[in-house]
Amino acid sequence: MGQVPDGRDDRGGAPAFGLKVGQVLVHPQASALLREAMAKVERIAAALGIELPPACIEEKLEFIGRDVLP
Repeated sequence: MGQVPDGRDDRGGAPAFGLKVGQVLVHPQASALLREAMAKVERIAAALGIELPPACIEEKLEFIGRDVLP
């Protein structure tokens, strides 16, 4: 992990779009990618018998966007 050839950070979806973490939520494609990834993690956790809180994804999205969303 680190930088991809063009110098961008490769440690997550936000850098892939040239965004800071909170900005992901206002970018349609980046937001969709993040939500899809979070849903996949939720499905994997369930398959492994790991119970996540019911509103886990929405709470994390709220936390991520606290500085950029009105």
